Amino acid sequence: MPPWKEPHLQRPISFDPLKKALALLRKKVDARVASDTDDMAAGILVAQFRHPGQTVKLRINVAGICMELPRYRFGEHQTMHPWNRIQQTLEPLREALLEHSVYEQIQDLAGLRIFMEHHVFAVWDFMSLLKTLQRKLCCVDVPWVPSSDPQAARLVNEIVLAEETDKTEDGRFASHFDLYYRAMQLCRADTSVIDRFLKEVRTGATVSAALTVARVPPAVWTFVEQTFAVIEGDSFPAVVAAFTFGREDLLPALFRRIVDRVNSMSGGALQPFLYYLDRHVSLDSEEHGPMVRQLVSMVCGDDPDRWHEAEQAALAALNARLNLWNAMSEAIGALPLA
Repeated sequence: MPPWKEPHLQRPISFDPLKKALALLRKKVDARVASDTDDMAAGILVAQFRHPGQTVKLRINVAGICMELPRYRFGEHQTMHPWNRIQQTLEPLREALLEHSVYEQIQDLAGLRIFMEHHVFAVWDFMSLLKTLQRKLCCVDVPWVPSSDPQAARLVNEIVLAEETDKTEDGRFASHFDLYYRAMQLCRADTSVIDRFLKEVRTGATVSAALTVARVPPAVWTFVEQTFAVIEGDSFPAVVAAFTFGREDLLPALFRRIVDRVNSMSGGALQPFLYYLDRHVSLDSEEHGPMVRQLVSMVCGDDPDRWHEAEQAALAALNARLNLWNAMSEAIGALPLA
């Protein structure tokens, strides 16, 4: 198994001795050690492994393992590993989203309400992407048949468990969409548009028809339609990439601090929203982030066409999100001055 498909090692590697870590890596990667260097003063072990088709360099310290995948071979041509290439391609879009002016525009509840009334549709269609992955990788039909890829099925089902039935502050269970919706209600954001949309979907209307009846803002329409073009398309790598690279890790720490400030100004009305944000940050950094990275590699494998489909879908997903952020910024900017 290629080393980037190995599950993320959660437990720290013992400092004494580092040679045990090297022995573990030899076993895990199943490759010949080309070179290794001990630097006990820094507590770092550097090992380079040769494996059919690629060279992998690993830096090990007492906190765990950091894997660097600088080179990847497709046929006779050696190039940057496709995961790294996608990350590099997306970096300008990610930076534009993380540093977007919309966050600084949210100075009070009025601005936050506008943000939530738009953003709730991103929360909803994130769940639609996730359920598409579950339907593809797990059997959700009767009669049941075994999954063709139990490892991928396990990854997706673990994410579904947390996103669809997470534990609430009072010990009950709710989806992250429900947590978000409840926060909207408590801060008196307008839920009528998402309510009309979900009512139409529940009665069997198509997503396009439901968006029309609900009279969603144009940017929301474009965002959701783009997502469902991927869902209804014939590229599974595109679905995985849209889910992976369009996750809610694009809400920066700055946004959490802004919401905290507005929460103080409003007498604690946003506490459920803060809980939602904290759960997303915790799950994404500690569990779901490593899971989806592994899933992309499992789905795309060594196929350059699949990696290309994933890259194009990731670009489209982030561009759609950036357009949505721009629209929210315009809507907040149009609010009358307090």
